[in-house]
Amino acid sequence: MTNAETLLYGNKAYVEHFNRMEYPAQFQRCCNTCSPVFASLTEESAATLAEELLSLAESRLPRGRFRRRLALSDLQQYFLLYIVPAALAEETEAAAHFAGELCARWNAAHPDFPFQQSSFSALCEGFRDKPFGL
Repeated sequence: MTNAETLLYGNKAYVEHFNRMEYPAQFQRCCNTCSPVFASLTEESAATLAEELLSLAESRLPRGRFRRRLALSDLQQYFLLYIVPAALAEETEAAAHFAGELCARWNAAHPDFPFQQSSFSALCEGFRDKPFGL
């Protein structure tokens, strides 16, 4: 399995478990899977990995307009809620560079589904700010 495949593997299950109770455990599971990939990154390979990940993800999108938009929404959530925060949790310059590259490339390719970088702690703070979570 390539690094891009490792990062993309299981994305649907992660999005399905995004709620106040399950998110911390699912995020930790994602970090455990992704950490070896992020630990091996260099500044140069970070940009390449972001490009490969987006290419792989987009190659797996369904064709129909409605199904494609739903899949893009799920993919955006997966990157926003799991992959970018997991990269930032690694606390290396290369992993942070990867998170920035992924965000920038995604936003350029999908302006209707933009997102910004966010950390795990910031996302959890959002749960506390809402009375009933998500």
